[in-house]
Amino acid sequence: MKTKVQITSNGSDPAFKRVCATAASQMKKMCVPGMALGIFHKGREYYSGLGVTSIETELPVDADTLFQIGSITKTFLAQAAVMLAEKGKLDLDAPIRRYLPEFKLKDSSTAVKVTMRHLLTHTGGWFGDYFNDFGSGDDALKRMVEEVGRLPQITPFGKIWSYNNSGFYVAGRVLEKVAGKAFEKLIHELIFAPLAMDNSFFSADDAISRRFAVGHKFVKGKVKVARPWAIGRAAHPAGGVVCSARDLMKYARFHMGDGRLTGGKRLISRKGMKALHTPLFHATGDKSVALSWFVAPLGKASVISHSGGTNGQQTQLNIVPQEKYASIIFTNGNRGSAAAMYVYRSALKEFLARSPEKKQYLTLPPKEVSCYLGQYVLPDTEIKIFRKKNSVIAQLVDKGGFPTPKDKPEQQPSPSRIAFYGQDKIEMQDLPYKGSTGEFIRDEKGKVSYLRLFSRVHVRK
Repeated sequence: MKTKVQITSNGSDPAFKRVCATAASQMKKMCVPGMALGIFHKGREYYSGLGVTSIETELPVDADTLFQIGSITKTFLAQAAVMLAEKGKLDLDAPIRRYLPEFKLKDSSTAVKVTMRHLLTHTGGWFGDYFNDFGSGDDALKRMVEEVGRLPQITPFGKIWSYNNSGFYVAGRVLEKVAGKAFEKLIHELIFAPLAMDNSFFSADDAISRRFAVGHKFVKGKVKVARPWAIGRAAHPAGGVVCSARDLMKYARFHMGDGRLTGGKRLISRKGMKALHTPLFHATGDKSVALSWFVAPLGKASVISHSGGTNGQQTQLNIVPQEKYASIIFTNGNRGSAAAMYVYRSALKEFLARSPEKKQYLTLPPKEVSCYLGQYVLPDTEIKIFRKKNSVIAQLVDKGGFPTPKDKPEQQPSPSRIAFYGQDKIEMQDLPYKGSTGEFIRDEKGKVSYLRLFSRVHVRK
């Protein structure tokens, strides 16, 4: 597999060259065909294209190659929501039935109480990973939201953070209703156009005339192209943006500021920008969730971030506003998130002389470990926690359902050892999940009732 580094801007910078070397090494290790990198630091932008857009065409990746940025899209939705709220068209704390009177959930008591703030912070509590394709018509999102009404409630409403894609379908539909236009057109008008993001789209029809990356899967020891390419219009609010590293950097730089565009025109108020980045709810590990964005400490500064995953593409956007620093990492492999983690850490070290704090692992007595062992389930997954010799193992069982309910997994995920670094807190020890954190959640009586891993809360059987 090709991992040739093609520097497209500022390639002579020694720090950036070292980051690119780390990227090339990780691509090879994780069997990722292509990667696009973008760094902003001290007023300078650095870009690199590595590898190929597809193993079938072998076209090289560059800074203008389009990637599916997946769930980074959710931050665009949140910004649009705040902008509409500032125009008096939306109240983030009003029940969404004010805007969607027809909205239903399997748990009717939740349906009447849920607000946009609940949706944007993943605290609605119902099953969040329903995916389906309802075609490319203007009714696709409406039909998706109708299906959300059939999903089971997993956790108590408003009490526990658990990543919820289906909540963002609903949020996107709310925006359509209050704005009176399609979600895609709204994001273009409110964000793409003002930020001059001219290489950012939703439709495969737009991407197909430009250089774009296709996703890849590592299955049974081999890399193959992931199909289908598009995620379907119904899922656009949760993860539909397609753009280049250079275009997303315009967005990242905007989020380092106070809501004004280059030239001084204000797009969003200073208060609105602060609201987007202010932590509201504990997520996982040291991360909290703001309005869609995740926030974590980095010394005396904070990292605001979001990642994304589609069918064979994994992406990361990390911004340190206090340092005027941002990193963008796009990959076109389903094991790309592991590679991206190392590239992110390499860039932090090279440009900010920072490293994430190392965790101190604990050795728990067998009796204490026993309270965590068992099965934790969701409609699409099951996680088994068990002992094997001197290790505690997490084994994920994938039941399928992506990109449509009828799709089944081509292979099951590998097991991983887990290590405890605090009460109820764990970190995965083996690739491709190495470094991923999770935590067991107790009920009001102190009994372990849930496991939050890969950002999803699973219920103990």
